[in-house]
Amino acid sequence: MRLISCLLLLVAFPLATAASTPDRGVQRILDRAKIQYQLDPAGDFRITFDLGEGRTQLVIVRSSVERIAGFETREIRAIGYRSPSDPFPTEVASKLLDENNQRVLGKWGKQGTLGVLTVRAPADAGAETLVGLIEMAARDADAMERALIADRDEF
Repeated sequence: MRLISCLLLLVAFPLATAASTPDRGVQRILDRAKIQYQLDPAGDFRITFDLGEGRTQLVIVRSSVERIAGFETREIRAIGYRSPSDPFPTEVASKLLDENNQRVLGKWGKQGTLGVLTVRAPADAGAETLVGLIEMAARDADAMERALIADRDEF
């Protein structure tokens, strides 16, 4: 089941702005932090965190960067929900919006039938910042997954 979910994720995220080679700076940070990852065809880093209690969380760190108002950022993404239908059930959409109102970093969004947490990190973030944001995304996405679909761990 986890393999099917990972394969679905390969097509779930648009690759229009994707880099074809991994960002060497991100790679060095992950290697030094001894964080295991897999590279996808777009050069993005796919990290599966063991959160304990038999739970894991997939986090994707994009190699591509975007320039916004002269500031370069990269996305860190983690899925916290898969809807059985489109659109999302009203109570789920409301919970994600309420969560956005409380968040300092990152936002929940809808991508097809997926509820995705996206955190923008400075493209030149140092090791402590980047690893901290990746870990935050993993914990927060898993917490949302637990809150919305407590009976299973899909991501």
